[in-house]
Amino acid sequence: MTKPALFLDFDGVLNFSASAAAYGRETAALGYLETATLLCGDGAFSVRWSGELVRELNAMKRRTDFTWLWLSTWRMWAVVEIDPALGTRSDGFLQWDAEVGMATTYGEIAEMRSTRKYQALLAELRSNPRPFAWVDDDATGKLREEDFVGDLDVPRLILAPRTEFGMLRPDLEQLAEFMEQNQG
Repeated sequence: MTKPALFLDFDGVLNFSASAAAYGRETAALGYLETATLLCGDGAFSVRWSGELVRELNAMKRRTDFTWLWLSTWRMWAVVEIDPALGTRSDGFLQWDAEVGMATTYGEIAEMRSTRKYQALLAELRSNPRPFAWVDDDATGKLREEDFVGDLDVPRLILAPRTEFGMLRPDLEQLAEFMEQNQG
């Protein structure tokens, strides 16, 4: 069996927007909150994540040997900035066009980016069909079951965490179960 893949967004999945207090009140939250300032081009971005979540994702990768590709607007910056700052052990990133030109509203930008992320995911899977998990707080809504027929009729797990909390314990448990069932 082919090694499964994890396509992982960053913002709204690992980097969450809730305050530390709100995150702490969430019963399914993971612990060890950490923060950093990441550089991306000319910008500096403050990020917050669960150290426990990162530790568990890294351990899962060692146990089940999946391919971890970032599918995020961070693109190459995920490997350059996120991996070193968080200690994540990704295998790289999926290239896609995140530039939106003259879009004027956040909704338009999100819609265009979600569509392009999904197109990039489909192109990657068409070139290398394999079991996969896709975790994204926005773009997973673009998935169309009719796209997954023939060679693309592969085991898949689609998770859409809530942006303010990102991945929570139930998401992590579902992902671990999926990866264990679909080990290469």
